[in-house]
Amino acid sequence: AKTAEKVYQAKLKKLEYEEKEGSLIAKDTVADDAFLAANELRSRLFSIAPRAAPRCEGKTAREIERIIEDEINFALQALQESRFIKQEE
Repeated sequence: AKTAEKVYQAKLKKLEYEEKEGSLIAKDTVADDAFLAANELRSRLFSIAPRAAPRCEGKTAREIERIIEDEINFALQALQESRFIKQEE
């Protein structure tokens, strides 16, 4: 029983250390961030057509492709804005 208690205490101390260090994050915090990122992505995806359509008028197929690619890249940036995504330096 004492050994089990020591193992439990050691694991608890490790978790407390990781939380203070920032390498352990509460599940609810991550879930909230994922929810916000998904909502922002959804919003940006639905805005692609109304934002891109006026810019496509009179353009070549290649120019339209580029406009759509730019809009998709903008939408996907919402996922990179999660506070849990490691940013390149």
